[in-house]
Amino acid sequence: MFEALQIDDHLDVDSKLQLSCDDLLNELKSQIKIEPRSKLEKLKTVSEFPSTSVFASLSWKVYEDLGKEKLPDGWKLLTTATNKDIANGYFGAAFIQPEQHHVIVAHRGTEITNVGAVVADIAGIMLNNLGGQMDSACTFADDVVNAMKTVEKDSDGEINFELFFTGHSLGAWLAQVTTFSNTFLKRSEDKFVRLDKDDDETYHAQAIVFDSPGCLPMLQKLKATFDSDDDLIALEDLSVTTFLSAPNQVNTCNEHFGRVFRVFFDTSMMTAVERSVGYTVLTHSIEKIVNC
Repeated sequence: MFEALQIDDHLDVDSKLQLSCDDLLNELKSQIKIEPRSKLEKLKTVSEFPSTSVFASLSWKVYEDLGKEKLPDGWKLLTTATNKDIANGYFGAAFIQPEQHHVIVAHRGTEITNVGAVVADIAGIMLNNLGGQMDSACTFADDVVNAMKTVEKDSDGEINFELFFTGHSLGAWLAQVTTFSNTFLKRSEDKFVRLDKDDDETYHAQAIVFDSPGCLPMLQKLKATFDSDDDLIALEDLSVTTFLSAPNQVNTCNEHFGRVFRVFFDTSMMTAVERSVGYTVLTHSIEKIVNC
């Protein structure tokens, strides 16, 4: 555990990340029906932006057994991703809406029994160090994006995906990190490096997250790490929307980035003990946020 707290100056490709599907590319292809359409039909096709409740629900579902969970209408599980090392403990899932060609990558937040998640909280969120679950999340996001790009290329323009990242708590923080990696970085052997100017254009992914501990310090550190004199990174290019519960010990850890909204739910029934002892647990709960 203490080794995982060491300062790192780069993002590594996670070679231990395990996907639940044997072949992500073919799984994605099997979920999508490619039907030739006329130019007029394409113009008439309206892609509906997923609702906030969909992002909140998937941020909650990723904590549960996805084999037993009912997903929002129209959404299907594409794959899960896991690093089972005790000092890592990452878990994420990719979901797809086949009709709209939307893909949402959701990162799981902290579970107190997950040593790796606690390490990520301390090393990443509190001490602003790179490594661990960040490596896993960025690797998973890159796996999904590579599969999406191949399907688009093979469809001769019939398929155009839209990509989103989401999560709650630590998962919200990781969602913002992967928005950065998707926009500005690429995989090079066993590490992530800065994109070159002549590289293929990336997806303009959006992060919609819930009760994040605040990711601005880490985004600033990533910018400083991967900036180059001839191609400066503009954090303003990132699209991040954060929904925060009442101020608590988690969502006030660090400064937030992007658009920030307040989620209100009824706290009038909280007992005196809950207000003094369990306030953060209750107000930080993704279940509370989903059901408000």
